[in-house]
Amino acid sequence: MYNVLAKMIKNGRNEGWNDGRNEGRNEERFCIQTLMSRMFSEGRVDDLRRASTDSDYLNQLLEEQGLLEKDAELQATS
Repeated sequence: MYNVLAKMIKNGRNEGWNDGRNEGRNEERFCIQTLMSRMFSEGRVDDLRRASTDSDYLNQLLEEQGLLEKDAELQATS
């Protein structure tokens, strides 16, 4: 019985972790899409080009557009 309970708890934690990860990815995707839309509308293609290779500049643009809290950092994943 202990093994069954332990397995259920582990599965629940994994499910919660996966849900949180997916939610974070969706939020990040929304922020990037919103930033891109705004930058394109403003004709700031060069800024987007730079942000695509410079994560600090990407964070700066996200902050400028109110899409990223000042103390938060966007973690670039490769």
